[in-house]
Amino acid sequence: MPLPPIDYLLIGHITRDLTPQGATAGGTVAYSGLTAAALGLRVGAVTSFGPDMQMSKLGDVWLCAVHAQQTTTFTNEYTASGRRQHITGRALPLGLDHIPPEWRTARIVHLGPVAAEVNPGLATAFPQAYLGLTPQGWFRAWDESGEVTVGPWEPLRPTLARAHSVILSLEDVGNDEKAVLGIAEACPLLVVTDGAHGARLYMEGRMRMVPAPATPVADPTGAGDIFAAAFFATHQETDDPMQAARLATAIASRSVTRRGLASVPSRQEVQAARAAGRS
Repeated sequence: MPLPPIDYLLIGHITRDLTPQGATAGGTVAYSGLTAAALGLRVGAVTSFGPDMQMSKLGDVWLCAVHAQQTTTFTNEYTASGRRQHITGRALPLGLDHIPPEWRTARIVHLGPVAAEVNPGLATAFPQAYLGLTPQGWFRAWDESGEVTVGPWEPLRPTLARAHSVILSLEDVGNDEKAVLGIAEACPLLVVTDGAHGARLYMEGRMRMVPAPATPVADPTGAGDIFAAAFFATHQETDDPMQAARLATAIASRSVTRRGLASVPSRQEVQAARAAGRS
């Protein structure tokens, strides 16, 4: 079956997330991809997974998969002191050779590593596209037991500098405010999500806040990826980072009231959020 034309290209691993309710698909490709589709974009993802996830589509997201012996697998435990995460499997690395030629002209390219699987050199491969990065997976390190910790960000400075925008959570850098300021200096536009506190935008030497509405939290997993897709798509369309951040915050805040992939917004919710933003 020929691959369809797309607007939004995602590169990263779909994950197998182990939860108390059972295993579910996850990762940036899943949450961001489905959100971009809800925003009305044609979405394709280049990914890798094992035989436990044989599929060519995830909802409205087309998949071009590199077949691996195992799927990248995470367990997440949320505690009062933050999230504890373990990685128990990893699919194959992803590079330019894995990207179909017909998808290389997408107008938005989102590099979304979750386990250092995306070649940072891909940041130079799409000079005509809006390049958005969610670099959390490049910042992750893990030991023999699979426990995930925060690694250094400085080697990625040249990659971050090439992006139109970079989105990460405060947790992605181990709550290190010095790292946040360093990354903000390295890239044109940095957005830092901080849960119930909302989002911070660092641009042109200034920091601006976008508060989040008070919302009961059922499951925060995927909220940052939902935010990212809404932000990248809106920023590319409007060139207005504050408008993009407000819409992304509204959509992501609602997402935490639901669990797993059920947190992804529907098209109706996206339309309602857009209408509220214009009023």
